[in-house]
Amino acid sequence: PQGAALTGFYLGGQAGIYKVEAGNNNVDSNEESSTTFGLGVDIGYAWLLGPGRSFYVGLGIGVVRLFSDDLHGASGTVPTARLVNIGIAF
Repeated sequence: PQGAALTGFYLGGQAGIYKVEAGNNNVDSNEESSTTFGLGVDIGYAWLLGPGRSFYVGLGIGVVRLFSDDLHGASGTVPTARLVNIGIAF
């Protein structure tokens, strides 16, 4: 309605499949891993730049909740960061 689509604050959802690996970072070890489903939310700010307003830049943060009983000691809540998203709007 205000002629500024894709510009300003946004709130969005996300869903995905995540791989969780057990603790130590030793490459040679036999690490256990599991695959789990996760749901999350993002909040951020987006700009359309340039003469045709077609260059997209966005910044944001969020959190994902993993749904599994087999997380190998990892937290069920994972923070996410969208430090810089760059794209073309058309």
